[in-house]
Amino acid sequence: MEKSHQPSSEQEMDSDFRRNYRLWRIVAGLRWFALVVGPIAIFVDDFLQPWIEQSGLPNVITMEDLTRWFLLDILPLDLWIDFELFLRLYHTFNKVACVLLLVLIPWSIMLKRKTKGAARNLAFHEVRMTLEAEEDV
Repeated sequence: MEKSHQPSSEQEMDSDFRRNYRLWRIVAGLRWFALVVGPIAIFVDDFLQPWIEQSGLPNVITMEDLTRWFLLDILPLDLWIDFELFLRLYHTFNKVACVLLLVLIPWSIMLKRKTKGAARNLAFHEVRMTLEAEEDV
């Protein structure tokens, strides 16, 4: 009911802020996913794992092993995907996630600035409306 008492410009500002905030959080979540699936997975699989084996430390599971276990063992995708195809898709997906990360980082920064601006405008408008309402009383 509170929304119906707000002027249309305040409703528009509130809706702009909410829309920007939701989109910013979605893009930020995708950014973290792309970071884990892309560069972190490549680092663990290609650099950290060989160094651990070379150092004589106990063998740990790699991101490739975790992904293979999840996709081929937990989810029954081994009916359609054989191991060689999985390896090709996994390494291609790592590279695509790296490129996607390069797109998501600036987009997230832009959306964060836009959300902060919308929040500032909404707060300024609410303060102005409050002061006008207090002056009327």
